Parts: sequence; C-alpha cells; structure tokens
Amino acid sequence: MSLSIQYTFLTFTSKYNAMKKIGIILLASFVLFGCKDKKEEDVKADVVIELKATYNGNPIEDNTIYTDPLGHRIRVEYLLAYVSNIELVDESGSATVIKDIYLANLLTGNKSISKEIDPKKYAKIKFGIGVPEEDNKENDPSNYPNDHPLSAIGAQGMFWTWNSGYIFIKFEGKADLEGVEGNDLTEPYAFHCGEDFMFENHEFALNDFTANEGTTKKITIEFQVDKFLISPTDTINIEENYLTHTSGNVELAQRFSDIFNQAITVTNQ
Repeated sequence: MSLSIQYTFLTFTSKYNAMKKIGIILLASFVLFGCKDKKEEDVKADVVIELKATYNGNPIEDNTIYTDPLGHRIRVEYLLAYVSNIELVDESGSATVIKDIYLANLLTGNKSISKEIDPKKYAKIKFGIGVPEEDNKENDPSNYPNDHPLSAIGAQGMFWTWNSGYIFIKFEGKADLEGVEGNDLTEPYAFHCGEDFMFENHEFALNDFTANEGTTKKITIEFQVDKFLISPTDTINIEENYLTHTSGNVELAQRFSDIFNQAITVTNQ
C-alpha cells in the first residue's frame, strides 16, 4: 500500500472513530436527559377522598342506639348511597374526573377513593348523589362485572328488579318510639329513595387546596346522620312517616332525599 493511500485510510478511520464516539456521547446524553425530563413530567400528586357517616360529630357505629330530633331511640341497620361524577375543578374551570360512580356503604366504616392528579391548585369538588339518568332506568345489572357498583352483586341490594331502577339512598333500621331507655327497638323505619328527578348535584369550594408534586391531599365528604330527619324547613316524624320505597310514597321519598342532601358537608386538608 502506498504511503498516500495508507495516510488517507488512517485519516478516514480516525475521523470515523471520532464521529462514532461523538454519536455515542450524544445518544447517551439524549437518553439520560430525555429520561430525566420524562420522569419530571410524570411526577403527580395524590388525592384521597374519604366518605364517612357521623352522629353528632362522632363516627356512626353499628348496633348503637341514637336519639333522633324528636326523642325517638333509633338504631341504623342500613346506610348506603350512590356518589357519582366525582370531579376536582381547578381555577381555570378544567375538571379532573376522580370516580364516575361509587356505592358507599357508610355503616361499615369510612370509605376512601384514591387517584393520581396533576399537581396544581384546585378550587372546588363536584359530585352527585344518586345514579345518573343515563345509567338508571331500564339498565341491566348483568351487563356489568360483579365488582362494578351497578352490577347485580356490586349494587348490594340497591337495584329494584320490580321498578327497573336503582335506589339512590337507603336509610333504615329499628326504633323505640316511646324513647324510654331499656325498651326494645321494634318499630321499623325505611327510606329508599331513587328517581331520576331526585338526582342531586353538589359543588363545594375547597380551602387553599394546592396539590404539589409527590404529596397526598385529603378531602372528607361527611354525611351527618343526626340531621337526616330534620332541616331548617322540614322535620320527618317516624311515628307517622316511617316508610317509603319511593313508588307509592314519592312525597316522603322526596322530603327525605332533600333533607339528606342538606346534611352533607365537605372539608379538606
């Protein structure tokens, strides 16, 4: 090989190796910083929404006797409600869906819903009590998997097979109407409410609710059972008005639903 050709070959090889090294360095830098940027973009916050039932500010307990606003001694045996379309709304009005529908069995302890959310400030929470109209009437529970809250099993008895619709709220138990300590609780009461026009939307402002990256924020939806039978404008006396399955006594179902929805509060941390 002539010296000229040999020199040219060595020069080409040297440049090729140099370019190869530069390419490897650039690729490594891209991977390194690209992954870092992706990781930073993916950092989220978490929100936990707790649903709980209380009586005079204390968690409600099974097999415990309480006194209603008219002095009747009552025991709560069922307390369930559908909570739908749970959303967090930021300051620009953009909504983040937390849960489309959830069945809260509030007599068996506090319930919680968790979700990753974008880190930013949220102004309010929105949700509905009941099953949205498009999912309520003429809906076949067998279309859902068993763990879905609208399935035959997941509904936990909150579907009227005879009425082709869901029970939005179920509140029932036994009472001692004389209100005498030691008396047996033998008188039943039951409020099963569920019609499309009873679906109630709620909107609550959040207090300085900023979800920062990597943090967990908490919102509590509280159902005040001691206020289920009384409001500033209405009181239900279970001696006279103790039973409604909505059909047959729509007026009482509407009254209870209205009072129930006024007995909900929201706080945040």
